[in-house]
Amino acid sequence: NGKAERFIRSALREWAYGWTYQHSTQRTEALASWQHHYNWHRPHSANASGSQAPMSRLPDSGNNVLTVHTYLSLFILLALSFVVQREVRAFASHVRAMLCCMSLAVLCYAVAPLRFTFDRPVVDGVYDMLFTLLNAVDMPYNRAPSLHMALLVILWARLGRLVARDWQRGALRGWFLLVGVSVLTTFQHHVIDIPAGLLLGWVSLQVARRFSDRCA
Repeated sequence: NGKAERFIRSALREWAYGWTYQHSTQRTEALASWQHHYNWHRPHSANASGSQAPMSRLPDSGNNVLTVHTYLSLFILLALSFVVQREVRAFASHVRAMLCCMSLAVLCYAVAPLRFTFDRPVVDGVYDMLFTLLNAVDMPYNRAPSLHMALLVILWARLGRLVARDWQRGALRGWFLLVGVSVLTTFQHHVIDIPAGLLLGWVSLQVARRFSDRCA
C-alpha cells in the first residue's frame, strides 16, 4: 500500500496539479507522457543509488528489442517476392493479394485505430536508428490486424513454393518464424493482433485467387 500511495502522491503533484491545463482532456492526454517519464527516466529514491528510474531494476530490457532487425527483415522478403519467378499469372495474383491486404488493413486502422499500451525500452546506438526507421514507416495506430503477420502469410504463399530442397524450406520457415515472433518482442503488437493479421493474410489470398480464377 505504501508504494501505491507514493505513486498516487507523485502523480497528483507532478502530473495532475503540477502543470496548468486548459481542460481535463488535455490533462488526460498528458498522462501517458508523464507515466513514461516516471517509469523510464525519473530518479527514484527507493532504488539503491537513489538516481535510477524504476525500469532499471529489471533485467536489461534492451535485450528484448534486439529482434528489431529481424522485424525489419520482412522488407527483404517483400522485395524478393517481386523479383523471383516473374510468371505472369502467379505474379499478378501476388500483386492482387498485396493490394487487397493493404487496403483492408488501412480500412481497419481507420475504423478502429488502436495504440500499443506499453512503453518501449529506451535504446541507443544502432538500435535507436533502427527504431527511428521503424517509426518512420509504422504509424502508432497500426496495431490490429498485424500487417506483418498478414504479409508473412502472403509471402509464404509466394516464396514457400519456390524452394525445392528440404533444408531451404526449413531455413525459410525459420526466418518466417523469427519475423513472426519479433512482432511481439519489438513492442509492436499485442497478442490479439497476431491471429487478426493471419486472418487478414488468408482472406487476401482467397480474394486474389478467386479473382485470378475468374480472369483465367
